[in-house]
Amino acid sequence: MADPKGNKLLVNLGASQVRCRLKGFGHGVRKVQSAGRHRAVIIHTAIGRHLQELEARFADVGFFTTESPLDHLEKGSGDSMRLGDFSKQADSYRRARPTYPDTLVELLVADARVGPGDPVVEFGAGTGIFTRLLVERKFRVTAIEPNDQMRIQSDVPDARWLNGTFEVSGLENASQRWAVAAQAFHWADPQQSLPEIRRVLQPDGLFTVLWNDRANEKSEILSWTENAIRRHVPDYDEAYRNREWQVVLESTGDFTLVAHRAVSHVVRMSKQRYLELWKSHNRLNTIAGPVRFAALLLEITEHLEQQQVEDLEVPYRCESWSARRRG
Repeated sequence: MADPKGNKLLVNLGASQVRCRLKGFGHGVRKVQSAGRHRAVIIHTAIGRHLQELEARFADVGFFTTESPLDHLEKGSGDSMRLGDFSKQADSYRRARPTYPDTLVELLVADARVGPGDPVVEFGAGTGIFTRLLVERKFRVTAIEPNDQMRIQSDVPDARWLNGTFEVSGLENASQRWAVAAQAFHWADPQQSLPEIRRVLQPDGLFTVLWNDRANEKSEILSWTENAIRRHVPDYDEAYRNREWQVVLESTGDFTLVAHRAVSHVVRMSKQRYLELWKSHNRLNTIAGPVRFAALLLEITEHLEQQQVEDLEVPYRCESWSARRRG
């Protein structure tokens, strides 16, 4: 049976406790359903004084409210996110995602044997975080990004932006000296994308993939957040973290690995940026669905407030793999 239409009130109590508190309150409450451990969603049509009375019943435990109908937020509905589609997260992505350490970028540039004026392409350029680092080094940069909203959010006008993918770039044969994919290649189909990237690279050209991975073990806040994610979204996993990228890059015979590098760095963030960081996480948002993700974000917010955290340091380990074009 489909859930009744209405607005939602997400409260910090289990569903059975919420039902007990609502006994005798009949003003527009249509359904109570669980939203994870010690969380419940009240679907309601209460307005005005009745809405105030409803919220007052949960003021002591805290609640999160929205005027959007819950049926618009359920997984599979028109407003839910799709895996790999950052359209609804582009703004958060631009504002929250970290840059990459200069130490590593300089090592990668040396590995690629490129200099000012050389043609360089970034696949899956997103909002241009790594693109900016390439432009600053005076390369002739082409940024390929398939998502309209991500391209709109970019602010790197000195790069040439194209609507394309790893598998179909639209670039000419042997037109690029270096190809890069920052925080993106896990979305690609290696069997189709690696031959395409080889096609656009000049002989002996390099293809580099890299990721900023949060160093959860080095941060109390990150460790706490990771545990919160496990409680709220136990079916979540970060798909790319344990992949053997050397094997992937060499799997089609188009490339041979030449360098694997890793550099640690720390990004200082405001509390709001830290929350935006999780909003920008497509895989987590999609797997969790809107109800579970809202509950998770509320708990993170409350934890930061309880700990009186206004700014925090987020440690990362930036890891890269570079492979040389064969033939």
